[in-house]
Amino acid sequence: AGDVPLAGDWNDDGCDTLAVFRDGLILVRNSLTTGFADEVFYYGLATDTPIVGDWDGNGTTDIGAYRRTNGFAYLRYSRTTGAADIEFFFGRPDDLVFAGDWDGDGDDTLGVMRPSDNIVYLSYENETRTADERFLVPASGQIPMAGRLE
Repeated sequence: AGDVPLAGDWNDDGCDTLAVFRDGLILVRNSLTTGFADEVFYYGLATDTPIVGDWDGNGTTDIGAYRRTNGFAYLRYSRTTGAADIEFFFGRPDDLVFAGDWDGDGDDTLGVMRPSDNIVYLSYENETRTADERFLVPASGQIPMAGRLE
């Protein structure tokens, strides 16, 4: 399926850098320079959709996997191979997942956009629940992205 680029502040230096998800292998670079990965670990399945965010609010980017086959998210507080610290159901198999700090509390949570009806669903907690907010995206074919846009 190919490499999936990821961006985040992996080492809490205030600067986002790049990582690559390659069939469950994650390669993290902590500087915006050419070179080998500073961190290498496995997380999730090759068919998972990688997601990144600061799940625990400590200032560094953490890894997650969204399994579209079952609608479950698997979030890990550290960038190491291992089991999820949190796993929960959110969304449907065809949803597009993304993360952000929707309520300003310092930790990132999930959102999904449902391409079938162009509705975005945001959750304020990383747990199985009904969405806290939802809104319509007026044009079809959009790809959701999140960021601090101030």
